[in-house]
Amino acid sequence: MASMDQPALRKNLPVPGEGLDAARMPGHWLLARVGKRVLRPGGVELTRWMLDALGVDPEDRVVELTAGLGPPPG
Repeated sequence: MASMDQPALRKNLPVPGEGLDAARMPGHWLLARVGKRVLRPGGVELTRWMLDALGVDPEDRVVELTAGLGPPPG
């Protein structure tokens, strides 16, 4: 898989919702405007708990599906 230069990608992306009134903007766009780049409900703790509960081992293959703008979180 090709390496992605995250800082270079961020420089070239427009800010979602640019020009929209914050009161009418989708919440994730508003968060992106103030610098939030990763939305992870429950935080990394919930992700780790879920992987442990499912019995995912280091040799397993996991596909992460996300909806949103930009590359998936690291």
